[in-house]
Amino acid sequence: MTAWALGLLLLVGLTAAPVEAHEMRQSIPILLDRMYGVLLLLEQSKTAEAIYQIGTVEELLQTKGLPGLAQTAAKLDQAYRTTVADSLGAAIAARDAARLKSAIYSLTYLLMLEKLDQLTAMLQNRDVRPETRKVVMDLARDYFSHIFEETFGRRRPAQVKAMEQTLDRMDGAVRQQAAPQFEQLRRQLSQALLSHFAAELLPGLPG
Repeated sequence: MTAWALGLLLLVGLTAAPVEAHEMRQSIPILLDRMYGVLLLLEQSKTAEAIYQIGTVEELLQTKGLPGLAQTAAKLDQAYRTTVADSLGAAIAARDAARLKSAIYSLTYLLMLEKLDQLTAMLQNRDVRPETRKVVMDLARDYFSHIFEETFGRRRPAQVKAMEQTLDRMDGAVRQQAAPQFEQLRRQLSQALLSHFAAELLPGLPG
């Protein structure tokens, strides 16, 4: 086999999607998509490019009247009494790639948790349409899939697979409007994420 052919095979192996990867159910929000792009650059040790991309994301979202990374982190910090916005700003100022990754992973976790908490409230209200609950559950799942599954699916396949199965059961609980079962599974998923990804997440995140 030629060196060129071997290199091509290695490239395909590195870029192929994980086996049984979750299919995105909703249009990918701009913020989520760009956060994933920043993580890819950081994984390639392109810290300066990642920080530059964060700046372009902020400008793009502002032109669309949408909150950027810093605003989103500040809003979630207020809701969950966390310090992701401060960590994000400090990581950018110090050009600290590891801390920047932790801030982005933590922001993703809080965005997912926000959707799951919305569902907890929705399941108590019979007036909420099933289609609305489905959209919110899909968004929560997409946050997990686009960041955590895509990033850790190959490195920790067993843990990611187990969390995907928990999300499957949560899907079922949402469809059946089974509030107690959903809340139990929500806590199980949060505890699994905080445990399996403790080294990548910021300390002090809620469960």
